[in-house]
Amino acid sequence: MAINSIGLVELSSIASGFQACDAMLKASYVELVLARSICSGKYIVLVKGDVAAVEASVESGCRAGDLAIVDSMVIPNLHESVFPALAGINKAETLEALRRWADDDLRSVNAQVEFLLRRALLDAGRLPKPTTA
Repeated sequence: MAINSIGLVELSSIASGFQACDAMLKASYVELVLARSICSGKYIVLVKGDVAAVEASVESGCRAGDLAIVDSMVIPNLHESVFPALAGINKAETLEALRRWADDDLRSVNAQVEFLLRRALLDAGRLPKPTTA
């Protein structure tokens, strides 16, 4: 099984978040990445696993969360570099290289990350090509 996808469910109720998290983990073989309240009364659950397992897990979480679902998403075939970033285990030299690159391009590090992600999504065909006027 390739762990190459993530799925997220956002809920408007912490109690419903617990129920959705339980359902998501029981629905298929996925690994819990994050489950916590994100602001007053909201809750998110993030899982990872193979595409089919993550899709089944998110679907189950949405059924369990019912009316409390704010949003959900599955990102299939995620680039392998994203997983260490989610876990917070990026290497310092990688982050320093990113900072230098951002400085060279006169961007903030956050803007550089957004630029690179957008370019990767475009290259992978996950975003529509920008139209020129």
